[in-house]
Order: sequence, then C-alpha cells, then structure tokens
Amino acid sequence: MNTLKKMYLFLTINMLCVLINTSYSQYQIRSFDLFCNASNTPGDDHGRSIINRIDNGYAIVGYSYASMCGIGPQDWMFIKLNASGLIDTVRLIGYPADDKCNSLIQSSTDTGYVLAGYMSGSDGKLKATMVKLNKTAGLSYSKRINNSYHSQYNQVVNNYADKWIFTGYSEHYISLNKVPNKILVTNYSSAGVFQWGNKYIILNSNGSGNVFNEAANSVCFQNTDSSYCVAAKTSFYSANNSNYDIMVMKISSSGVLKWNRIYRFDLNPAPNYYTSAEPRKIIALPDGGFVIVGSTNVNVQNESDIIVMRISSTGSIVWSRIYGNAGYVENGESVVLDGDLVVTGARRKITQSF
Repeated sequence: MNTLKKMYLFLTINMLCVLINTSYSQYQIRSFDLFCNASNTPGDDHGRSIINRIDNGYAIVGYSYASMCGIGPQDWMFIKLNASGLIDTVRLIGYPADDKCNSLIQSSTDTGYVLAGYMSGSDGKLKATMVKLNKTAGLSYSKRINNSYHSQYNQVVNNYADKWIFTGYSEHYISLNKVPNKILVTNYSSAGVFQWGNKYIILNSNGSGNVFNEAANSVCFQNTDSSYCVAAKTSFYSANNSNYDIMVMKISSSGVLKWNRIYRFDLNPAPNYYTSAEPRKIIALPDGGFVIVGSTNVNVQNESDIIVMRISSTGSIVWSRIYGNAGYVENGESVVLDGDLVVTGARRKITQSF
C-alpha cells in the first residue's frame, strides 16, 4: 500500500453528476436534474452517497429542492439506477421543513435500502432519522430521535450479520448557554429493532472537558475483531468551535468505548493560527488498522489540503500525508482500498481580488 491514486469527483449545484464504469479508459457521465412533473422547473439536487446494488446497478441518496412539487425546502432524495446508469426509480421523502439524507446501505437480508440523515421536527430542531425502503423503494418504516435537542446522522454501515450502525452527533445539555455537540452512535437489527445507542462524553484530565464540540462524520466495521471505528472532529484542544482536530474512536460491537485518539497536525514550529484538520471518511484495513481521509489548513491558513492517514489497530499513526497545491481549497471526501488507496474529493481555485 505504497501508492496513492488521486481522483477528483465534482458534484455541482442544480444537477447531480455521476461517473459510471470502473475502467480508466472508458467511462460515462450521467447528469440527473429532477424536474417537477411535466414543468420545466429544474430541481436543486445534491448527491451525498452512492452504492453498488446487490441486485445489479446503483443507488444514490442526497437531497433535492423542487419548488413546484417538493415536500419542503429540502427533501430526502433516493435514486435507483440500472447497470447502464439509467433511472429506474426516484423518490422524495420528507416533512414540510429542511430534511437532508447523507448516507445509505443496502440490506443483505432483504435487499431493501437503509437511509440516514436528519429531518426537521415541529420544534425546529434537526432530528437524526433513519428510513427503511423495500427493494422496490417503497417505504417500510422510519425512525428518528425525537427529543428536544438537535441531532443528525452522517453515515450508516452494516456488518456481516446485517446489523446497522449509525453515527453523527447529538446535543448534550450542560446549562442554558452550554449545549455542545457530542458523538452519537446507534445500533439497529436488520429488522429495524433498536439494539443500543450511546452519546459519548470524552472528558479531559480534570473531568471538565465535556463543554467542547464533537461530531462524527464516518464509521466503519472492522471484521478482524467485530468492532467499529468512528472518525470525528473535535475542539478538545482548540476550545474554539471554528477549529478542530481529527479524533478516532474505537468501540466494541455492543457500543463499549475501547479507545479514542486525537491527532494534532502542526507542521509549523511557531504558527500564528490554529492548524485545523477534519476527517470525512474512515475505512477498515485487512490488518486490523484504518485509513482516514479529510482536509487540513496546516500549510496555509485560508486554504485546505487533502490529508490521508493510516493508523494501526490501537490508533498509532503508521503514516500520514498531505496533498495539495498553493492557491486552492482541496478537500478529501472519501477513500476506498483497491490494491492501492483511491481518494476522491474536490478542488476549488481561490479567486484573488486586488
């Protein structure tokens, strides 16, 4: 695992673009603009997650705004494609408020789909929500955390037994002016039965560190010991909700915290700003370790570069690399293991004005 192949995938506002085919020499680009009924009003469509379907083809989730026929300002969007990349099914799901879907998996038990994100409650709070669709995209059921705090799911994964793990964040009440976000992980069976759920409160050495913010962006299943690993951003050291570090937390199959590590990336011996880093995706490796991809401003304060790090099964850094170019904002978004590591992300040139 010595080579890193870099590939950038761009998702543009108002139109969902998907690159189909695994060949390096041949590929197809499909663009999906969800029009309302027979009108010429385009949607505002954002893709957040894509999978290879067990029963051949692809499935995509994200969110869409369709002013003429939508349910609310943003609705959950589910698109099922055939193997050629043509639309088989499109479905919008939501309430008359802001709703966004961030992740999906396909159940190996019944080939239905499990979606994760948030929906807005009547109290104006975001509610971490999961939706189960059957194999034809019909609604089976939905469940959400319906308390008085903001919460959100950012990713869902399943293990070899088809148990579903969701991660994101939930507010943690301390006092009227202190309600920080904390890492949320919940577990459901393949039948949608709640197994366990935890909000993890990481304390500092004097036991008062629960006022800082943390939010998990990704979770993966490690087959070597049937555990889960969560990648999150944390303001544990910065004490500033604009500056974060990468934190990785390993938990058992029953949700017990096994270890957590916070990684500071500061290559400047005397920086005049806080060097931030945030993870976007974590994957498990066959040796029991993990790879995390994200972004950092360690080189230039108002820019960002892609960061990739490999850690051992106990959280020790094996190696870390930063990839980027001056004058650009570059963010790592996802990574897969294909012999080498293949990283996806986005690049935006910074426009200077004089």
